[in-house]
Amino acid sequence: MALAKTILEQYLSKEELEHYEKGLNAAETNKIENRLKELYQAMVRYLPSAILGREKEDLRKGCFQEQAVLVADISGFTTLSEKLSHRGRAGAEEVTEIINRFFSPLVKIVFRHGGDLLRFSGDALAATFSEIPSVKESKELRAVLTAWKIQDFLKNFPEVETSVGAFPLSMHFAIHSGKTLGIELGTPEIDLEYALVGPEINHLITLEEKSALGEILFSETIFKKVKSEVKAEEKEKGIYQLKEVSERQEIPEVSLIERIPKGIENLVSEIERLKAHLPPGLFEKIKSDPKSERIYGEHRRVTTLFLNLWGLNYEKDLKAAENLQAYFSEVQGIVQKYEGTIDKIDFTRQGERIMILFGAPVAHENDEERASLCGLEILSGVWAKTLGIPQKIGINSGYVFAGNIGSKTRQEYTVMGDEVNIAARLMETAKKSELLVTESVWAKIKKKFETQKEKPITVKGKTEPLEVYQVTKEKVGIEDIFARWMSESKILVGREKEQSILSEIVEKVLAGRGQIVSITGEAGIGKSRLVRELSQKWMSQGYTVFGGNCQSYGSSIFYLPWAELMEDYLGIKKVDSPEEKRKKIEKNMVIVNPKLSEWTPIIGELLNVPIEETSLTKSLDAKLRQQRLFDITLEMLTWGAAQEPLMLILEDLHWADTTSLEMLNYIGRNIANKRILIALVYRSLEGKWEFREKEHHTEIALPEFTSDESKKLAATLLTVEGMPKEIEEFISKKTQGNPFFIEEVIKSLIERGVIKKEDGLLKLQTGLDKLEIPDTIQGVIMSRLDRLSAETKNVLQVASVLGRQFNYSLLEGIYPKREGLKEHLQTLNRLDLILLEPANQYLFKHIMTQEVAYESLSFGRRRELHIIAGEYIEGIQEKNIEEAYGILTHHFYQGRSWEKAFYYAIEAGDKAKKVYANQEALNYYDKALEVFDQMGEEGLLPGIMKEIQEELKEA
Repeated sequence: MALAKTILEQYLSKEELEHYEKGLNAAETNKIENRLKELYQAMVRYLPSAILGREKEDLRKGCFQEQAVLVADISGFTTLSEKLSHRGRAGAEEVTEIINRFFSPLVKIVFRHGGDLLRFSGDALAATFSEIPSVKESKELRAVLTAWKIQDFLKNFPEVETSVGAFPLSMHFAIHSGKTLGIELGTPEIDLEYALVGPEINHLITLEEKSALGEILFSETIFKKVKSEVKAEEKEKGIYQLKEVSERQEIPEVSLIERIPKGIENLVSEIERLKAHLPPGLFEKIKSDPKSERIYGEHRRVTTLFLNLWGLNYEKDLKAAENLQAYFSEVQGIVQKYEGTIDKIDFTRQGERIMILFGAPVAHENDEERASLCGLEILSGVWAKTLGIPQKIGINSGYVFAGNIGSKTRQEYTVMGDEVNIAARLMETAKKSELLVTESVWAKIKKKFETQKEKPITVKGKTEPLEVYQVTKEKVGIEDIFARWMSESKILVGREKEQSILSEIVEKVLAGRGQIVSITGEAGIGKSRLVRELSQKWMSQGYTVFGGNCQSYGSSIFYLPWAELMEDYLGIKKVDSPEEKRKKIEKNMVIVNPKLSEWTPIIGELLNVPIEETSLTKSLDAKLRQQRLFDITLEMLTWGAAQEPLMLILEDLHWADTTSLEMLNYIGRNIANKRILIALVYRSLEGKWEFREKEHHTEIALPEFTSDESKKLAATLLTVEGMPKEIEEFISKKTQGNPFFIEEVIKSLIERGVIKKEDGLLKLQTGLDKLEIPDTIQGVIMSRLDRLSAETKNVLQVASVLGRQFNYSLLEGIYPKREGLKEHLQTLNRLDLILLEPANQYLFKHIMTQEVAYESLSFGRRRELHIIAGEYIEGIQEKNIEEAYGILTHHFYQGRSWEKAFYYAIEAGDKAKKVYANQEALNYYDKALEVFDQMGEEGLLPGIMKEIQEELKEA
């Protein structure tokens, strides 16, 4: 019983944990052990067997091993992928389905020949072959036989059918053998990646680039080992093309089953070790249903960063592996800082390539900005400079499909789609030390970064040149702390009650009674817009405002908002040199109190300005140092408030680090008799914080706009007196009183040409029914959904298929795991994502939340859930089926179950006609005709007609 309870709690139920602690009988032991084996086996499907059963230290230091390595690349896939990219999200999902159909039988062939699937890389796979004592065939021969068998298998599938036509697909192969370095990179607390590197790998990629359609090329090293078994031609010096192999028996498959650890403690220990090798979020998905052979894919907007590094000599430099480890750990830390995810590390002709994602598995409102900051910081990293490692980066953003690639026996969870391919091509195009971004990224970051437009580039798979920009640095200057959620409306709409409360608070401050005001509410509700109005009124009286921003990636950066605020307060600019900053700190501290001259290193530390320690500061321990920082900051603010009233703004406090909140507590408790107003802006804060309990604290929770306020804001933004009713209703339905949503929907209507202003009036140009949710709103909502547990998010997604309003019993009937369903719904209700209504009815609070959750589902899963819902409703409504004709038409239509959709559409139309609901009847009949056409396109009509004729004969 050596395992820590905290570890076991992750895998055992409360009852199982109690039994385990008391001592298990044989039956209970077997039950738990079998469940852990299921989890272990589900996990290893996502991992190369090279890391299973290996000593941790071997992997960390890097282990050289003699291996044959095979790379198989799909020829013709780039053309197919570009054609499908025009179908948007559906195209990305179809690309993934085609890849999986293509790869699934190939993985079996690799395993059958004793290979280990190392990595899937888009439309390519890499496999390794080591010597197996029980198998007489060499690793080199087994690698060649694998390529030959795959090529032979593919002759039966000369082309693949897609929604945009048939495409010829084949593969080309490269095989090389030699000493490769296998190494485990990163830290277990964040993520571990297994990489295969070395000059032999670089040579392999050179071979792969020389291989043409349908060719199997291998090196001279391979040829020497297999020449008695194969026929090959020398294509060029040292490179051979396979022509024929001798007939031979199949080589037995090497199974992973033998490697399953025995015993509960051994299983849990190995699961703990391997968990760090899985992408963030994947373990929770696997654990929720380890018996499932797939993880449901999602559509989501993702920013993809590809980083290429080269120059490490693993063969001659004994420290190369150690240097790669140090470099990767630094990159990993930078990626974590901006809340990105390292998806994989693989090889290119020029060194190693690292794929980094922002927006998967967790979305943020500003993923393009995070990726750009991350890229710039990587390029200026300490280890890259110290070791002289050349680097280059490409970044692109767009909708991708996140899901499983591979087969049931070996797969990876990654993102696929044309947008990912473009990022990779951009990285290849970049020169040393360059960070290139596409126009979609540039449009989101141009206000915050210095960029320069490059010549348009032509990349493989694209008929049109791409607009490209180089990102050089972050723009210098103090960011407008109101920029993130401020509406563009010049006039503040609504909020009269809140403005009145703020006016009273200001009067108290001017009278010498310090105040703290928290302005709270969900994203986009107008918190910063209200604070901006307050600050403008404050400044109109001649007083100054100082502010600090909490960054979404700054929750681990100590005192981040206070440092920004104090820089502003002391007149320090970002362009100032360290010496200039030091002088400003010393000068201002002496003005406040000459005795503070001995304490300047304390403020220097806060502002990241190096100042030599004094006799007073060098002996302080950490706790005393923090207290002195709090005291000095308060003294400086108190002095300022004696000169004139001060207003301090801390924006996005929900992202603040703990030390910043502790400083806020200290400053807040000591301003009651000072002319200081602290304005705090946040969505919600976890835990209890002292400043909220003070008598001089006021919380203003902003509600959503009323219908009239929404109309007024829309009219103000559009500078019109009135607008068509259809637009008013559309904006009201989509935004539900959220000012940010209103603004973004209006921008989308204008940018997509849906509405146009003519002679001061708005005119509708096209239909509104198929307008997609703007990316910015998607990011806000998806960032909330991604922070739910895997199971709770799944509940929300399944519920979204039932519509904005749904009944508990219906959700329970179609949800695969009923246990804990109520608890998940209670969580969603507590988080204000859904509302509980009478009679066990639930309602998505925002229709956009329902739409984003629904749109994130894969098309395949949507269809599956709609059919499940339709069949369940058929069952429970069997005696009163006519009441459900409409909803059954909807579900079977969306599920592409055409026969039932046609039948129920006709029945629903007839029912509507009987009650003289003529328009509704016409709508259903139109739907039936649409379904009939679809059945014709899919070749279903002959079969249906035959069934009807047989039924008529029997009648």
